[in-house]
Amino acid sequence: VWRSTTITGGGFVSWSGERDVTNFILTDENQTIDVQGWEEKGIIFRNDVYIGGALLTVGQLLGSRNRSTEVELIRKGVRTGKFIKISAQLFELTNELTSLSSAGDNGICGVIEVLIGGAFNVPDPCEPVVSVAHGDTEFIANAAGVDENDPNAQCRTFNKAFHIKLSPGKEFQDTIITVLNQEEKLDSVIVRHNELFRHPEHTVRDRIATGDTGLELEYSVSLRGVDLHGRHGGGLFDSVRQILN
Repeated sequence: VWRSTTITGGGFVSWSGERDVTNFILTDENQTIDVQGWEEKGIIFRNDVYIGGALLTVGQLLGSRNRSTEVELIRKGVRTGKFIKISAQLFELTNELTSLSSAGDNGICGVIEVLIGGAFNVPDPCEPVVSVAHGDTEFIANAAGVDENDPNAQCRTFNKAFHIKLSPGKEFQDTIITVLNQEEKLDSVIVRHNELFRHPEHTVRDRIATGDTGLELEYSVSLRGVDLHGRHGGGLFDSVRQILN
């Protein structure tokens, strides 16, 4: 959830500062953008007055003229006559990593893509959970279920993808993938940022044994730069789809 700054005044107001621009990871053009308007009444957010909201997809926004559109705020199913104009820029991902050393002002210089594929030779009883940590960011992946092609029910499918934004001017962190049985840690692997940077494809794919349980985890970690000038084809959605295939 991202919140803009508060603008004082009535009628037409405009946001134009650096704090009123944010970045979101695009994985699917059907992703929904939820726009809400609030009138600030105090420091505590719950004292603010809800004006209304609007929903649109990323595809609708990117398909609009100049990638800019106005949405009318709706409150309790009633049109309010109040509009918010939003616009977007699309930065595609690339294997070229020159953006990582860029001091650009777009707030993002790269992305770490983490794909948790599956767990194999899962002992009984064991319900594997995977933690993906990168600096202060952590994601948790639960198994989607038992692999239907496994007659012994020892495989778990995950097929979970996580995307971590890298910001210019901040120290790059390593990615830590930890396998747990519920809350009990079984093992972990550290994918070094320098290892990703030096790899010809900037991707590490592996299937590792965890501890002495025999359980194996399949994963992929990729480092991507950001094409600030639109010179490369294939955005984040394409790169994720290629990994999943």
